[in-house]
Amino acid sequence: MEIKTFNLYETVFDSKRFSTHEKKLFFIGIVSDFILSKDIFPKNSELRVYAEPYFQFNNTELREYLLESRTTLVARITKIILTTSDFDSCYMLFEYHKNYLIENCSPSTNASENITPHKEVNILDELLKVRLKK
Repeated sequence: MEIKTFNLYETVFDSKRFSTHEKKLFFIGIVSDFILSKDIFPKNSELRVYAEPYFQFNNTELREYLLESRTTLVARITKIILTTSDFDSCYMLFEYHKNYLIENCSPSTNASENITPHKEVNILDELLKVRLKK
């Protein structure tokens, strides 16, 4: 993921134009896309390292059965994000996600060699650009 894209995402999180709920939904979309990507995590077992901090944040255990299904894992992390009471805590999770990407998926790491860039237009990015211009 490009730094330019992250700057756009941070702009959304810092913007007063979006409600806290909209920001949470936006973050859920980012996390869902990331978890469901077979380019980033070819094997479900590789998701443990990424997902564990979300469960630690929620003071719950990441159960093994959650790693057997990406959609179940997405649902559980979505619940954690949605039930986060204050936005600062949600922002901490966003910062964790950003740091994970920088450390593990930046162009200088081996993990990024498996990631193929999307050639199509990212609809979410385009919608954000339009909304942020208002």
